[in-house]
Amino acid sequence: MTKRICTVDTVYSLFLYFLINGVSDDDLFIFSSGVPEDIRKNINHVYFPSSRFKFCADDNLIKFAVMNLGVCFRQLYGILKLRLLMLFVGDDVEIYGHGHTQFSYMFYEYENAYLIEDGLANYRKLESNFISNRLLNFLGLYIKGSKSGYGTHENIKKVYLTYEGFCDVSSKAEIIDLNALWENLSLEDHLKILKIFNFSNLENIDVLLITQAFSEDNLMDLNEEMMIYSEIVEKYPNIIIKPHPREVKDYSKIFPDNTVLDKHFPVELLVLMGIKIEKTVTISSTAVLHFPASEIETYWGDINSSHVKKSREALECLIKGLKD
Repeated sequence: MTKRICTVDTVYSLFLYFLINGVSDDDLFIFSSGVPEDIRKNINHVYFPSSRFKFCADDNLIKFAVMNLGVCFRQLYGILKLRLLMLFVGDDVEIYGHGHTQFSYMFYEYENAYLIEDGLANYRKLESNFISNRLLNFLGLYIKGSKSGYGTHENIKKVYLTYEGFCDVSSKAEIIDLNALWENLSLEDHLKILKIFNFSNLENIDVLLITQAFSEDNLMDLNEEMMIYSEIVEKYPNIIIKPHPREVKDYSKIFPDNTVLDKHFPVELLVLMGIKIEKTVTISSTAVLHFPASEIETYWGDINSSHVKKSREALECLIKGLKD
C-alpha cells in the first residue's frame, strides 16, 4: 500500500494538503518550526529541528565555525533521523509538500513527488538549478530558491497551484480551487481540519489586515514594519489584524485598541467558513488572493526593502490578473 508523506513548513501548505487529500491517520507528517507547536500537537508527526546558520560581520571563519557548531549537529541529527525513518517506510511512497526546505531531500530521491504551493516564490522567475554533489544530496542540502525546489526536477510529477502564471512548471501545474476542494470533503474532514487549526467561528469583518513575518525573516527593519502597519491602522481605525503564523510580535500590545485574531489558523478558513469581509489590506501576502479582487488593497506607501517591493509588485500583478 502506497504511503503518503506530507513534509511542509508552513500552515498554509499544510492546509492545502488537507484540502487535496483529506485527513487520514495513515499519512506521515514531517514538520519543522514553520508549523507552530499548537498545531503540531494536534497531529501525529516527526519533528525536524530548525537549523539556520548565523553570520558574523568580520568574516572570521573560526568564529563562524564556532557559532554554528550546534547548527551543524542539529542539521546532521535531523537528516540521519529522516534517513532512518525512510528506511522503515520503504520505497512505495508519495511525497507532498515543499521541495525547497532543509529537509526536502525526498523530493529528489523518490519518483512520486507532488509540490504544494507555498507563496509568491512559486510564481517568480527563479535561479538556475544548483548542481550539487552526492555528499550535499546525502545531507539533504538543496539551495532554497533554485528551480528544482519549485517544480522543475524530474521526480516532481505535479505542482499544485491556486493561480496560473508560473511558466517554468506550467506543464506540471494543476490549478486547484479551494472552495471546490472544501465542498468535496466530508463533514468529518471539515471538523478535523477546524480542530487541527484550533479554529473558532467569527463574526463578519469590515476591514482585515493580513500581516507578514518581515522582521522575523530579516526582510524589513521592525521599526519600518511597525510604521507601515501604524499607517494602515490610522487609515482604518477599526481594522482587525490577522498575524502571520511565524510572527513573534504581540500585536495586541502594539495595537491595544484593535482586535487581533489567532495567528496560527490559515486565513483562508475565513472565506471557506462563509465569514464576510468587506476589505482586505496587506503589504504583499498572497493570502489576500483568496478574497474577491475588488476588495483587496495593498499598502500604498514607500518601502525600503527591495525584496518586499518586488513581492508587492508581484502580488499587484496577480491581483490585476484576477480583476481582468
